[in-house]
Amino acid sequence: MFKNLITNIIKASKTTSTISLSKKPFSAMANIKVYSEPKDHENPKMDPFIISTTTGFLPRMDPIVDMPAKYRVVDSLLDRMRWNQPDGSLGLLAKHQFGEAVHAELTELDFSEAPEDMMLTMALYRDYCFLASAYLLEDCHHNYVKSGKYGLGRALLPKNIAKPLVRLAEIIQMKPFMEYNSGYALNNYFRKNKNEGVNIDNIDIKRSFVNIKSEAGFILVHVAINQHSGNLVKAGMNLLKAAADNNRKGFNAAVTLIRDTLIYMNQEFERMYIESNPNDYNIFRTFILGIQNQPMFPSGVIYEGCFNNQPQQFRGESGANDSIIPFCDNIIQVTQNLPKNPLTDILRDFRTYRPKPHQDFLADTEKAACEASVLEYGRKDPESLVGLLEVADQIRAFRHRHWILTNLYILNLSKNPVATGGSPIITWLPNQLLTVIDYIKSNAQLLEGIELPSGLAYNYNAILKRAMADERIIRREVASRNKVIPER
Repeated sequence: MFKNLITNIIKASKTTSTISLSKKPFSAMANIKVYSEPKDHENPKMDPFIISTTTGFLPRMDPIVDMPAKYRVVDSLLDRMRWNQPDGSLGLLAKHQFGEAVHAELTELDFSEAPEDMMLTMALYRDYCFLASAYLLEDCHHNYVKSGKYGLGRALLPKNIAKPLVRLAEIIQMKPFMEYNSGYALNNYFRKNKNEGVNIDNIDIKRSFVNIKSEAGFILVHVAINQHSGNLVKAGMNLLKAAADNNRKGFNAAVTLIRDTLIYMNQEFERMYIESNPNDYNIFRTFILGIQNQPMFPSGVIYEGCFNNQPQQFRGESGANDSIIPFCDNIIQVTQNLPKNPLTDILRDFRTYRPKPHQDFLADTEKAACEASVLEYGRKDPESLVGLLEVADQIRAFRHRHWILTNLYILNLSKNPVATGGSPIITWLPNQLLTVIDYIKSNAQLLEGIELPSGLAYNYNAILKRAMADERIIRREVASRNKVIPER
């Protein structure tokens, strides 16, 4: 059995791209910063988004939702901004009065001295992102409600929002625009019962634009998925170390934990249909659109008093900024198979729209997986290779579900062909989905003719069938919309 596997690997190396067998000094692993101690999570000077084996990709502590009194004007504006008010009345956005209120009420706060607590800085960044998006896109949503078209957004962000937002973004090393992790989603929840976990029935959101159940559900499903990310980080680090240390037992155990964690995450993702009605998505989608590649901002946006008053282009909020799947791509080396095309360039650009610790972690784990030759190590043992295919299968399932949701929530209901983050909707997700399918197919070939134990054989065959079915479906659906996926 093992002889056949080695023979297949040698054959594959002549026809497919493989990872080099040469071992480099394992320097990237040493650069990876992963925390686990309570004192690290409680240190007010630590970045809120340190990578942790307990909180994973979520903030190291629950996001701040009770803001200090000195920021009550910001708090009041954001509360009154919401389209639907808790008492059933209409808010400033619904009345088309938010921009006017910003000019009349909001003073320009000075953050030249950074707040001592980084969790507070991140909460303020979140709040100013909400102010900015609501101000810039208020007209667009009213246009959309009336005509189904966005029209033009406001092309100038006033200095009472722009200058504090740019300064807060500078402190936390983020872009000064609404972002998934630090703004709209992962930094925007609270636990109803502090003694219980971050499960979807125990969390709610702090900020919203329209204040409907589907908006809250859309955000909270992403938070609930990430409640499992601590286990994913731990297992991923174990995988890298086991490959570097030639620890087959540890490698297989890590692969199993990664697979099982992704199964939980996919189950959480499945709840999107329950928590957020597709027919409601366009009610709040306007406010998470970005500037870059969007028709409502043909010349960008001027941040008054910042960037020499030159127009700026930033991508919008997007679940593509989540770190779970990029991390999994890295550690099993799917990332190395991404095609060189403009869609992959967008994927790389999305990585800059993350908290700095997430950016560093993704860059370092990608390098570490290459240095440890994770895929090459996995290919030397049938159980290990099937395990990697099982992980890839869960990545495929996650991306396939994302594609289904994209069809249900956007393509079937919107005429705007651009995603909130500025990527082309119809071809961007298939680019990544087909990459992981190619990974499954090329590595499954190495197991052809090998007698596997019944359990492994069943999993192997089922994974390959799902991948091939997915490929047929995705190519047919893209073609039906008269689009072509770039050459791979």
